[in-house]
Amino acid sequence: MERRRVNWLVLALVMAFVIAACGDSESTDTTAGSETTTTTAAPSGDDEETTTTAATPEELDLVKGTYSPIAAYAPLFVAMEEGFFEKWGIQNEMDQVGINEALPLVANGDYDWGRSENSPGWFNALNSGLDLYGVVDRLTYICSSDNSLSISNVTYAEGVDTFEELAGRTIGIIAPGTQAEYWLAQLLEQHGMTADDVEVVYLGYADQLAALGDGTIDAAFMLEPLLSTGVANGAIVPVLPMLEVTPGANIGTMFFGGHFIERDGGDVATRWLAAWLEAARFAQDPANRDATLAAVQKWTEMDMASIETIYDGRATWPQVNPNGHVDIDTVLSTQGQFMLDGGFIDELPPAERIFRGDIVEAALELVGEVDAEAVQLCAG
Repeated sequence: MERRRVNWLVLALVMAFVIAACGDSESTDTTAGSETTTTTAAPSGDDEETTTTAATPEELDLVKGTYSPIAAYAPLFVAMEEGFFEKWGIQNEMDQVGINEALPLVANGDYDWGRSENSPGWFNALNSGLDLYGVVDRLTYICSSDNSLSISNVTYAEGVDTFEELAGRTIGIIAPGTQAEYWLAQLLEQHGMTADDVEVVYLGYADQLAALGDGTIDAAFMLEPLLSTGVANGAIVPVLPMLEVTPGANIGTMFFGGHFIERDGGDVATRWLAAWLEAARFAQDPANRDATLAAVQKWTEMDMASIETIYDGRATWPQVNPNGHVDIDTVLSTQGQFMLDGGFIDELPPAERIFRGDIVEAALELVGEVDAEAVQLCAG
């Protein structure tokens, strides 16, 4: 598929615009751009169920980060509401900041952590020398995927219900070089098709859903919660979950600034990750359904009925590796190579910048490893 080179600064501006309009492109979020709202959670966990004594507020280490209000960050919201950060001596504060806007802010020390997607913006930020490191899996298509190729109900009514039948039709993509365009490239190759067989239209996610609703475009890679919304209002018909296109694909990581990793010899960063891992395991345990949904509802302000539909359906509820690992070699050889071949990046970033496995290993020394396959919501 022939691609044009995209300057990182231009791409970042494009991504910031679409993120503010409809969500993290990670492929996903609904952020408020550079507008920030800081909230600090008070300890609320059950001390009797913890293995350590919760620290008092005076003893907590203040850590600041950036987030987006979508279900994909369930472990983060659970950690805030169930007291996991306080258990590990962390006072965690979070602001809503666009996914690409956060990159220089974390690198400069305005924040300690953020979240990435495997995209040109993230890879080019690393190549530019920004002091950032991916440290833990934040979304992997393990047994579910929060994105599905979806066909406009208008087009579906015409008898189009497979990818091959989209030949000659329009497909919505959020931005050049992103996960959605990588998925499209994979589908074209898998079906013996080329870029000339479809027409790509670049639109933000909310605009994609609107265009699908009136039949302006024929298909798009629709993510949650817009995926469930589109199904509920009759605008779309999901036909192919991305789990079937790129099974096991890592979508992105939580990343730390170099200054945060070095703070107190790495102790604070390690304890933050310990809280994340325990919260991820909690959020993926069906026994904790109500608490998990309450935390997600509070921080996303999504309609609870929609959250319940996504959670109970399992197929699109986001999953993370409960031990935090990322198959970085696969990321580089698949998504990374796609960006390199397409001219969206000049070189692949060093593997240890995309994922610092040593930091998550230090956190696992505190919380232990679990059976990754058993600790999946899909298995429950």
